[in-house]
Amino acid sequence: MPPLAFGARVSHFFHTFVQVNFKLSQIMTPEQLSEVKKMMTGKLYNANFSEPLIELLNACHDKCRDYNELRSTDVAGRDKAIKNLLGRTGKRCIVIQPFFCDFGFNIEVGENFFANTNLLI
Repeated sequence: MPPLAFGARVSHFFHTFVQVNFKLSQIMTPEQLSEVKKMMTGKLYNANFSEPLIELLNACHDKCRDYNELRSTDVAGRDKAIKNLLGRTGKRCIVIQPFFCDFGFNIEVGENFFANTNLLI
């Protein structure tokens, strides 16, 4: 699969933003959602006192911990966990543990992606 052109990547990110925004708008007040919208659109945001962002951050950290605790021989489990953690991956995505990120859903990697230990995004 060739890498996505810039316009396609922006379109995919916007589509993901709309999906996440719609889901979050069902459970958050407009005031709570504003910091999330700022983050998703690349604007300066305050994650320190935004309860929704703190919840997203904690959920992602839990997923990272679960991924990092998987045995290196559990290839299927690692593949499923990393695809659940990241926003978009190619068919073959190998990330050697430990791996750390804050939100995950905004990270996209392409085909045949490989990252060695201690990747922090």
